[in-house]
Amino acid sequence: MVENLNGTYNDNSCFHTNEFSLIMYNFVLRNKLNPMEYIPVQITNYCGADFMGSYVVNADGRLYKCWCDMGIREKSIGSVSEGVEKYDMLCSYMLYDATEDDECSKCKYLPICMGGCPFLRLTQSSLRCSQMRHSLAAFMDVIPSLLSNQAN
Repeated sequence: MVENLNGTYNDNSCFHTNEFSLIMYNFVLRNKLNPMEYIPVQITNYCGADFMGSYVVNADGRLYKCWCDMGIREKSIGSVSEGVEKYDMLCSYMLYDATEDDECSKCKYLPICMGGCPFLRLTQSSLRCSQMRHSLAAFMDVIPSLLSNQAN
């Protein structure tokens, strides 16, 4: 799955999240992989962008919170030599509370995504959900038969 997060990909050439989810699910079953390894677990943060000690360093030494912001000078939160300079941008990634979001707080998938991609939350809220949202039910449907087969 390639997400067109910064407008540099051709949307017609990439799988969308729900399409990729179905392909991934079928790949796992067709190749007899263990679906249990693809079932998500509860998380406390989505990725490095909303993790306190995580930064992305560009070749010029500029600091970013997200890979998708790399190279966009206005999105830099500071530099290796000067440290964090833009605390407002840092906080926009770090202080989001999915339980206070109208959509997320009602979603049964909240514990496995914690509000989804921080970059997408800030830019395109309709696309932020994890790909697992689209395939979790299908994975869960095959678990009883897998457990039954393992018991035999």
